[in-house]
Amino acid sequence: MKTAWLTTLALATCLFHGKAEVADGKDRAITKVVKMLEAMLEKSKADGDADRKTYAKFLCYCNTNKEEKTSEIKSLSTDIDALETKIEELKGSSGVLSKEVAKLKADMADNKLAREQATKQRMKEASAFGDLDKDSTAAIGQMDKAIDTLSEIGADQTLANAAADHMKFMAGRKGLLALRSRVQEALTAASAFLQSNGHKKVVESFLQAPFTGTYTAQSGEVVGILKDMRDTFKANLASAKILELNQLKAYVAFMDAQKEAFKKMKDMFGLKQKQLGENDAELAASKEKLEEAQKQKGICEDFLAEMVPL
Repeated sequence: MKTAWLTTLALATCLFHGKAEVADGKDRAITKVVKMLEAMLEKSKADGDADRKTYAKFLCYCNTNKEEKTSEIKSLSTDIDALETKIEELKGSSGVLSKEVAKLKADMADNKLAREQATKQRMKEASAFGDLDKDSTAAIGQMDKAIDTLSEIGADQTLANAAADHMKFMAGRKGLLALRSRVQEALTAASAFLQSNGHKKVVESFLQAPFTGTYTAQSGEVVGILKDMRDTFKANLASAKILELNQLKAYVAFMDAQKEAFKKMKDMFGLKQKQLGENDAELAASKEKLEEAQKQKGICEDFLAEMVPL
């Protein structure tokens, strides 16, 4: 293009010079035109030099940026790989933590349920012992009363003392009736706790027989039965007290162990929850960084793609 322009300029100059030979009067005008064209030529050369310098600078800029963008793409690719790896690790870690948190939650629920059930069982045991203690104490008291009452008429004495006891307690009819009433009341109350049908029949037969206020063989048998039953109740009550104490100790030990285990699980649950929250925050940040890195890499790749035609 520049060559064609210069050729045109030369032809125009020759044309003007040819005309100058024919018309000398026009020398000055032609000189002006020639000078103007020469100035234009000089400016064209200057513009060409400027264009070459500008192009050189642009080429330098492109080459420099190509290296920078290539290096940046490489660095971004490394960052992207690292972020993708980190994201997968965080997802895996969060998955494990989620399972652990769920298990701890279930274990804490089981622990709480076990303590509630143990407490209900302990209350039942304590209630059962309370009833047994109350009934046994009442039974022992009634038997003691019956034995003491029969002892007053010599039911637990020898036959040799029967006559003396009889004279002592038969001072009057009123005394006999009062004694009979006491004996019947004591034996009736005590017989309610007898467990053997045979023993019950013996006591019932004794109560139904005529009351003379004197010692009889049947009286001695009744006293023996009452003493045996009283000893049995005392032994059973003593065993029940030992069992109650052992059950209470076992309950306290169980509850202490369960509470300690629950505390540890609760602390671990809180820690795992915190780690899970930190993972979620770090995962969100890593995804954001990955998205930004991928976007920046795309920009660099597009820049290089546009430079290829150059």
